[in-house]
Amino acid sequence: MMDTQRPDRIALNLAQGKIVILLHGTPFGLIVPVVFFDFMSAMDDTSHTFWVSRLMIFIRYMGLIITLILPALYVALTSYNPEILRSQLAATIAGSRAGVPYPSFFEVLFMLLAVEMLIESSLRLPKTIGPTATTVGGLILGQAAQQVQLVSSIMIIITAFVAIANFTIPVNSMGFAVRVAR
Repeated sequence: MMDTQRPDRIALNLAQGKIVILLHGTPFGLIVPVVFFDFMSAMDDTSHTFWVSRLMIFIRYMGLIITLILPALYVALTSYNPEILRSQLAATIAGSRAGVPYPSFFEVLFMLLAVEMLIESSLRLPKTIGPTATTVGGLILGQAAQQVQLVSSIMIIITAFVAIANFTIPVNSMGFAVRVAR
């Protein structure tokens, strides 16, 4: 089931033979049944050429894979299997993590929690100050955490990449599900 406020998404799904449930008193429509692809396609895809829309869908799937796998891959490679990496890359990561006093799992957990708090705070702040406060907060938090060696510099890059990749998912309910799964 997918919830939406967009009349064009409702019209498209009705044209595809799906059922739309409109509830009195709410601005949402519920679309049933849906498949995974429905959560990864945006309404803008219908107005682009075939190849452009397929490229955008491919980028969204890559964003989904990155946001789900990259933090776990970082923990796996730094804590358990550093021999998989090339020696130069492993030495760079180890040098970056040299002053961090706890395992990479806690480093990832701390940074992902901080990013989630920044995202939630940006949603709650007024629209005029929200994006600015989030950007400045993220920069200050990342710089301060790296300077006091709570996290490695590569972890800040990975966290930023994961946060950006999560925003490629076009349907909010799917984005929330991916945030929980991550």
